Amino acid sequence: MVTSTSAEAQLLPLMNVTVRRLSECLEEVLITLKEKERDCLTIISKWGCDGFQQSQFKQKLESDIESDSSIFQNCFGLLQLVSGDKNEKVLWNNLTPSQPRFCRPIRFRFIKETNNVTEEQNNTRQKRYYLFSSNRGRPRREKVVNHEQIYYDHGRWKGLQY
Repeated sequence: MVTSTSAEAQLLPLMNVTVRRLSECLEEVLITLKEKERDCLTIISKWGCDGFQQSQFKQKLESDIESDSSIFQNCFGLLQLVSGDKNEKVLWNNLTPSQPRFCRPIRFRFIKETNNVTEEQNNTRQKRYYLFSSNRGRPRREKVVNHEQIYYDHGRWKGLQY
């Protein structure tokens, strides 16, 4: 959804694109895995938010009160791909978690970062992730790091397509 003061992406399609891109990078590694290892892949990701200020541009906004001089965004990034029942085998580790290739902005708004804005953003994120994970019948185990069960089947990632 896009307005004059914000933009937001849907979580599931964004994760699907990101995981597909990762699978393309790791294709040679994934092909060598045993079937049991492919059935127990887990992607570990993180969420974050940050605000920053900049010079005001000539962005056309809906009212004179609104300003594009402050931006607040939240994003998620992939941290690891692990395999095994107890996630003991690390297949990929993101050495630069903020790298754009595996870090995805989910939402940004022209708004100054405050404690209230950060708290509201975290509450929104938790509600969305709860709905996202509860559709799969698994409770959320961590506040910051997410563990998503996925598997690689004949050249395609499965498990995020709910």
